Amino acid sequence: MDYFIVELIDRKKVAIPLNQVQEVMNINYSDICPIPGVNYSLLGVTNHRGNFLWILELSNLLFHQSLPNLSLNTLTILLTKIRHNNLGLVVQKLGEIKAFSDFDKSLTDKTINSNYYQDIIPDSQNIPILNLTNIQNSLNS
Repeated sequence: MDYFIVELIDRKKVAIPLNQVQEVMNINYSDICPIPGVNYSLLGVTNHRGNFLWILELSNLLFHQSLPNLSLNTLTILLTKIRHNNLGLVVQKLGEIKAFSDFDKSLTDKTINSNYYQDIIPDSQNIPILNLTNIQNSLNS
């Protein structure tokens, strides 16, 4: 399976299944409409081709740290499709696409809630593969 490797805060990397990535886009922070009372990691919604797109700051959700100067920047967004819903993931830097098939399931990443990743890609940084369905479910609850 192919994975999109992205960089978050402090050069931490995560892998996102490529079959769940629809496109990469840039938006201005000022184009996001905040929604009160939602999960702290959800920045709000924006209009994307006539539909609402929720914007999630991954660094905040996974590591409880926001990207620096978030509100002053143009944001890099990975538009993902989870079941029938779209979710925009804020990332700091795009990486490469890699194919991996064998994982060492004994490796763990203690910095991320285990509900948010499904496996670890063995690498110098042991890159967690995100479970976007679990992330979306946690945001819905």
